[in-house]
Amino acid sequence: MAAIFSDASSLMKSVREEVVMTTYSVGMVAGTVLMLGNMSRNLDLGNSLSIPHSVLYLSFLTVYVLRKRIGAQWLAAILLMALYLGGTFGYLIYGFIGNSAPLYLTLCIIAATFYGPRGGMAAAIAAGATMTVVATLAISGNLVYSYDLKSFVGSPFSWVAALTTFAAMAAMMLTQVGQMHRRLESLLRDQQARIKEMADANLRLNAEIAARTTVEAELRRQSALLENILGNLPQGISVFDDRLKLLVWNEGMVDVLELPHEIVVRGVAFEDLIRIPAQRGDYGPGDPEEQVRQRRELALKFEPHSFERTRASGRTHLVVGKPFHLDGRIAGFITTYTDITDRKQAELEIRRSNAVLQSILDNMPGGVSVVNGDLRMIACNQLFKQLLEMPDELFVDPQPSFESFIRYNAARGEYGDKNLEQKIAETLERARHPVAHMFERERPNGSVLEIRGAPLPDGGFITIYTDVTARKQAERELLHLHERFSLALKTVGLGIFDWDAKEDKLLADARVFEIFGVSPNGRNNRFNDWTDYLHPEDREQTLARIIAMLRAKEADFKLSYRIVRPDGEIRHLEVHNHIVRDASGRTLRLIGADFDVTERKRTEERLRLTEQVFDHSPVAIVITDSENRIISVNESFVRISGYGESEVLGRDPKFLASGLHNAEFFERMWQALQEGDFWEGEVWDRRKTGEIYPKWMTINVVRDREDAGRMHYVAIFSDITERKQAEEHIHHLAHHDPLTTLPNRMALEARLEQSIAEANRNQRSVAVMFLDLDRFKTINDTLGHHVGDLLLIEVARRLRQTVRSSDTVARHGGDEFVVVLPALETPDVAATLAGNILKTLSEPYLIDGNTLHSTPSIGVSLYPQDGRDVDTVMKYADTAMYHAKDMGRNGFQFFSPEMNRAAMERLDIERQLRDALKLDQFALHYQPRLDRNGRVTGVEALIRWNRPGHGLQPPGRFIPIAEESDLIILIGEWVLATAAAQLVAWQKAGIEMPSVAINLSARQLRLAGLPGQIAAVLQDSRLPAALLEFEVTETMAMENPERASRLLGELRDMGIALAIDDFGTGYSSLAYLKRLPFDHLKIDRSFVAGIAHDQNDVAIVRGTIALAHSLGLTVVAEGVETAEQLALLKSADCDEFQGFHFSRPLPADELEVFLGKHSQTPTPP
Repeated sequence: MAAIFSDASSLMKSVREEVVMTTYSVGMVAGTVLMLGNMSRNLDLGNSLSIPHSVLYLSFLTVYVLRKRIGAQWLAAILLMALYLGGTFGYLIYGFIGNSAPLYLTLCIIAATFYGPRGGMAAAIAAGATMTVVATLAISGNLVYSYDLKSFVGSPFSWVAALTTFAAMAAMMLTQVGQMHRRLESLLRDQQARIKEMADANLRLNAEIAARTTVEAELRRQSALLENILGNLPQGISVFDDRLKLLVWNEGMVDVLELPHEIVVRGVAFEDLIRIPAQRGDYGPGDPEEQVRQRRELALKFEPHSFERTRASGRTHLVVGKPFHLDGRIAGFITTYTDITDRKQAELEIRRSNAVLQSILDNMPGGVSVVNGDLRMIACNQLFKQLLEMPDELFVDPQPSFESFIRYNAARGEYGDKNLEQKIAETLERARHPVAHMFERERPNGSVLEIRGAPLPDGGFITIYTDVTARKQAERELLHLHERFSLALKTVGLGIFDWDAKEDKLLADARVFEIFGVSPNGRNNRFNDWTDYLHPEDREQTLARIIAMLRAKEADFKLSYRIVRPDGEIRHLEVHNHIVRDASGRTLRLIGADFDVTERKRTEERLRLTEQVFDHSPVAIVITDSENRIISVNESFVRISGYGESEVLGRDPKFLASGLHNAEFFERMWQALQEGDFWEGEVWDRRKTGEIYPKWMTINVVRDREDAGRMHYVAIFSDITERKQAEEHIHHLAHHDPLTTLPNRMALEARLEQSIAEANRNQRSVAVMFLDLDRFKTINDTLGHHVGDLLLIEVARRLRQTVRSSDTVARHGGDEFVVVLPALETPDVAATLAGNILKTLSEPYLIDGNTLHSTPSIGVSLYPQDGRDVDTVMKYADTAMYHAKDMGRNGFQFFSPEMNRAAMERLDIERQLRDALKLDQFALHYQPRLDRNGRVTGVEALIRWNRPGHGLQPPGRFIPIAEESDLIILIGEWVLATAAAQLVAWQKAGIEMPSVAINLSARQLRLAGLPGQIAAVLQDSRLPAALLEFEVTETMAMENPERASRLLGELRDMGIALAIDDFGTGYSSLAYLKRLPFDHLKIDRSFVAGIAHDQNDVAIVRGTIALAHSLGLTVVAEGVETAEQLALLKSADCDEFQGFHFSRPLPADELEVFLGKHSQTPTPP
């Protein structure tokens, strides 16, 4: 309530101040009006008071401007003083007819307003007194007015001044009263609001009083509880205020500090309390008062502190002090005193135990670490740090984290260099769930640690690290020694056994069981258990020998006998035995070593056989030492070389050299021997008679098993003189025309290819002339083949005489000849020579008494003008030759661009071939192959093209074109897949089929992946490889013999049969040909076609068949069209036949019918 009244008083004061300000403002307005009225009146009356009126007005105006700085209190006094002075001066000047009365009235009202009734009374007394004095003076005549009353009253300005004064005073009073009224209404409303607020506040205060009563009760309860807690705490507690006066304490503090109870009272000074322990000497020697002063100064800093103090009684206390704050400032400090004597004693005991434990850990032979459940290392010894090379930086923290060690190990490569974070995470996860473990780890520095770990009951684990490097090294050395010993035993083949004679127990090592071929399981290990394996022929003698030695005095003896293993194999043993006897000579043990000498026995037998083979071998054998000196030769060497054994022993075989081989030849031979221990090849040597002869020789390096540096050379050779002569003859037959002795087509192509290569290098031209004899068929048919052959021989002779020595003349076949003119500078040379040939061959021939006339038709093509390869220039020369025939014969024609129509047709065929693959226009026909008895031995798959607008095309019309592009690869794949699918269909239909032969192109043969492709087809179709056969032409095989041999070898290894096709039309080396894995040789149809009328073809066929049989090949004749050809081929010992005489190529369904007719009924031979 006092606050409310105080607020009301303040409000009244503010009202009064506001009224003062407002009244003064209105007074200034009224004063202005009053001054204007008085000045107008005075000027009208001629009164000089206008000037003091103006000065007074300006003074009041200045006060008005500065009213806010002056303040309401002083402003009120100035206002009252102004009213009083204004009224007084009015009376003195104008008397009772002036305007002083309203001024005095206003003075009284404002004074009563400002200062209450007393103020109003004082103002009224002052005004009345002044008026009394002035009236007395006026009545007594002492006061004389300076104006004319009549003029004053008669002046209108006097009335104006009087009226304005009354109006101004009335305005001032009305303003004051209105202002007061409004402020009082406002005050009343405020008071009502405040009364309501007071009522609300009273309600809240009552609730708060009730709550505070509850809180006070709770506080009293808590205070009592706190006092009980303080009294029962094991620690002493004291609370000092900011002046270091004791506020709160408990009995524990008194006991700890050993203070008298009478001085420990509320408000006692800090220094009075600590003076007692200071005087007691608890703070050490020194002036107690100085100690008290120092501690008081320290306490006044109110800094947290904690220290331990051991008293003279031996008790140790922990003193902890902390300041406390109230309203953000220090209000004192709280100190606790804890008796830690028992804890210190326990810590001392723990330290002693830890010291003992640490001593134990430090003296353990291994590193030890202890990790708690929080994965922090709580103990380790020095050896742990040394073994794991842990730096001291990891142990700055007294309990370093286990993870820090793991990461340190990972960083230095202890766990490898991959997935380190994963390995760290896995290790930590295992550490969180420890189990007993033991493993070995080899550190990067080479040391080996055995790590054993076990979980602790309360979590964590203990790990012991033992350096087993020396042990592991010893184990490795022991293992190595054991391996060496075992290897030594195994190397010499020894099996060790030990028989205890008293117990009849026989122990044997693994080698003994291996020698006897039995398992160590299920055996009784008795002596008789082993004697059961003695060979029946050796049993009685061996047992008798053992019994005799056991009864004798000798300690060592050796046995040799045979055993029969459970699998029936007979082994030869040599057994070295040692008998151990006691002092009385009784046998205690029999120790023996079984040596399996079976291989030695066999080797001895092989050596005996080898000696016989060496002496009786049909091939020569020469053995030299590491210095290449002959140490042994056999009889065949003596027979072939003519030198006796005594003549060659100790000599270097180079004395046999023929001198035909250069040094490079022998360097390559020795290099092969050094790199591969083997060499083979053809060598020309000299016999004792001086004759030079060829031999095929293989040399092997035989190295000593114990010393690889010691070696011998074994050379085996045979005299191949006869074979060389046969090869040369066959080679000549294969590359020359038997009738004219001119090069045949194969030789021609080889020479033409060589000529083109040389022309390409030297920027020259090559001319190819294709000659065909006009009317030759007529002569041959009329006069017989004999005359025709003689004519061909004469034509060949004339051609040789006409051309240059560098030119090549070849018989292409029948009556066709080819002349190759190499290294031409201009084509004119070819034209000149063509004219000479035309002239020479057009002259009459005298053959067998007949004068014959035959002219040639010659076609000429040029390299590189017309073509840049053999096939092209040959093709264009052939084209030009036919053009010459068309032009009337007996002439020559150069190839011209107009002849390219055929080439354009070839391009059109190639384009259509690509569409044929997409449109499935190809088909396979099968031509049977029969043996001498008429049985079908196989079929050849021949492709046909159902060309739109041209009908069914044979392969000769489009395969050569396909071979010039990658089409042949695609066609070949199609043929293989289609043939395989047909074979599968025949199998499912139950039709028994012979093998199907498929022609491989040159491009296919160049594909390294061909065997894989064929294997995939066989696997997908599940066909036996024996049902497929592949044919390769001679030229294709010789294109790259090494590659062909390797690829064909892969096919042969798969079980696929191989045939060399068109033999005799190519150019091959028999040395390479014999290495190719062919099963069949197919004679080209061109030779078969002329066999009935051309003895040369007969000779070629017979020679080819003989060659093939010598190489172990089956011979197939192609193009057999007549019974006469078949009879001649059979007489030449040909194996199989194929041609139109038996069947044309048949579609699959017709072939099935053909096979049904010929599978049982053979054709008569």
